[in-house]
Amino acid sequence: MSEKGHLTIDIFKLVSHSTAQADSLDKMGDLLCTLLMAALEVKGVALYLLNKDKGELELLSSFGLSYEYLSKGPLLPQKSMGCILRGEPVIVKDVASTHLLQYPELALKEGIKSIGSFPLMLSGEAIGALRVYHHKEWDIVQEDIDSLMVLGEIIALGMAYANLRHAARNFIEVTSRIQLL
Repeated sequence: MSEKGHLTIDIFKLVSHSTAQADSLDKMGDLLCTLLMAALEVKGVALYLLNKDKGELELLSSFGLSYEYLSKGPLLPQKSMGCILRGEPVIVKDVASTHLLQYPELALKEGIKSIGSFPLMLSGEAIGALRVYHHKEWDIVQEDIDSLMVLGEIIALGMAYANLRHAARNFIEVTSRIQLL
């Protein structure tokens, strides 16, 4: 992605459809990572959820990244592109020359040159991050930054919806068992 934005209305339709139809967070995350990696023509994509109790970003789903890279250790938001906690996107054009990454040497070993981190915002609060990993320096246009921020909000809503659907199914299942007694 350099001069012209890659996120078209068709991508938004696919993301909206996959978030609305997903019956689990895992399935939704896997589909979104695969879809966005192909649409953005990047090395990899990952979705992280913020675990407030541990103060860590926990991997939900990814595509295009090795197990070794993904299992590098705890990802602390304040040490790894921490602006997402304030609801701001972070673009690291060169992982070799930044202080914003917690594991820059592992990113280089993975073949990652640039990383974009976009907050997943729900009701004005960061609940996670969408990370986009590029194999070359990424000259992302503002239109795509704005689009990825909106996609982050759609994904966060989809996650909340999937959790509500799961809770409702569990409630219905439990209450139907009680009625049988």
